[in-house]
Amino acid sequence: MAMSFAKPKQQKEPQADPGIHCAVCVGVWDLGLQAPSGAFAGGKPSEKVMLAWENQEGILITADYTRVIDAWKDKEGNIQQTKLKKHLESWFAPKKIEDPALFDARKLLGQHCQLVVSHTNGGYAKIDAITRPDKDKMNWTPTREFMYYEIGDEMPQGTPNWIISRINSRIDPQAASGEENQDQPKAQQASGSVVPGQKVPF
Repeated sequence: MAMSFAKPKQQKEPQADPGIHCAVCVGVWDLGLQAPSGAFAGGKPSEKVMLAWENQEGILITADYTRVIDAWKDKEGNIQQTKLKKHLESWFAPKKIEDPALFDARKLLGQHCQLVVSHTNGGYAKIDAITRPDKDKMNWTPTREFMYYEIGDEMPQGTPNWIISRINSRIDPQAASGEENQDQPKAQQASGSVVPGQKVPF
């Protein structure tokens, strides 16, 4: 049976304005196996990861991604790139992801970038693109502690309530397959020693 956390009260977080934002990655959360929603409801569940950045106004900007960075072919046989792969490679250009197995999400913490933000019909900020920042826009640090979570960890302090709710809503892959539940290994917690400007995560 999957670990569950106390269900928090829902509250809308402050949203970043549409436009370009200088930001630093401050959070990475494993969302586990998630059922698709919206236009994709009823589709195949997929492993998801949530990334969060803090902009210079102290606002948290988030995006969730399917945890796959391999290219795939559409129905016409055309090679397509996943959104996570596109965003990572534009963020760390000209570096390319040659071996997806080497990708280390923990190393995203502390990395500066520029986010292109727009709003959904519901007024929520969404990320359209991520690019490398100019060097003169990297001389600041975020106010939040870095947060890193994998299924089985203790929840990092400062994790927004609605992200906890997403993790609580995950599908237990062992229960879905009828396998006997086993304890999940506990991953290392993120530490304050992570600093901006570290090596590319792939």
